[in-house]
Amino acid sequence: MFDIKFIIENPEKVAEGAKNKNIKVDVDKIVELANLRKEKLIKLENLRAHQNEVSKNIPTAKDKTKLLAEMKELKEILKTLEPEIELLEKQIDELAAFVPNPISSTTPVGKDETGNVVVKTYGKQPKFKFTPKDHITLGKDLDIIDIERGAR
Repeated sequence: MFDIKFIIENPEKVAEGAKNKNIKVDVDKIVELANLRKEKLIKLENLRAHQNEVSKNIPTAKDKTKLLAEMKELKEILKTLEPEIELLEKQIDELAAFVPNPISSTTPVGKDETGNVVVKTYGKQPKFKFTPKDHITLGKDLDIIDIERGAR
């Protein structure tokens, strides 16, 4: 899976790579969710910093009830904000899991497998005087594979 930072910084490249592989990915939605997550994280960190500041002031304050009420309110806000961030992270991960790896710039883009081009072959292709059998037919003929029994 791609790093979310890469997806945010290169949405066109990611979308083009998915299009070239005929995979539908909503890159704009990933970027939108990531930006929303970032905003909520900043808000969360600011609230935590404020909570720490208030908690430091409680021992020296004359009217502690106001500060304690503020702490309680901050705690409730943090309780609702943290699950929202976790949900956003989960949604981002689910969408980002479908982002394919980019293809090489030298790879020709086709609509399906019929557009594949053989670039290089290794070794000599064997020539047989008979029609070769696939592994399933050979296994059945040699009685070493029992597909029906395996399916049961």
